[in-house]
Amino acid sequence: MAQVTEKDQAKQQPFVLALDAGTSSVRALLFDATGAAVHNVHAQHSYKLTITEEGEVSVDADALVDAVAGVIDEALAAAGPLAAQIGAVATDTSDWRGGNRYLLA
Repeated sequence: MAQVTEKDQAKQQPFVLALDAGTSSVRALLFDATGAAVHNVHAQHSYKLTITEEGEVSVDADALVDAVAGVIDEALAAAGPLAAQIGAVATDTSDWRGGNRYLLA
């Protein structure tokens, strides 16, 4: 696993952990207070969509929860000591009608 650099440790606090649940994967990235990404603090897990002949598109809920938990765990591990300075979590989900975005502080 890549290490957080001294330059990254000097980034502005608080940090925001961003979670993006898309149509084929979920990602986690860490940003500083200026919106700059923290180098080497990211994770991505893929999952499979189920598409029926009727046009339904779905994902297994347990698989999605596992993927989200996995990227959070990996990002926090990669953040090391910076994880204690996370002040908010932002989420974005895939939605063909415009998406859902939340910031949890």
